[in-house]
Amino acid sequence: MTSNEFIDPDDLTAADREILSQGLDSLLRERSVAYEIAVKVALSRGLDRPNVTDFGLPDILRLSRLIQTQFCFTSATQDSLAANI
Repeated sequence: MTSNEFIDPDDLTAADREILSQGLDSLLRERSVAYEIAVKVALSRGLDRPNVTDFGLPDILRLSRLIQTQFCFTSATQDSLAANI
């Protein structure tokens, strides 16, 4: 696989999605703590608050929601299909 190729979301297993979800949750926690520290430092120096986008928080949240939505949709679809068999 070259660096320009991406995995199709349909090729991800439930385990893959769970790992990605846990990784994004961890990243969000770490970045949130870093943001809080940066805010405290900025305010103590009389500076403006840093922007949350500088810490990637909106992107992490967006990706996390996307994975959770796809996981829930896929699970619900599979459950629905299994119930109809």
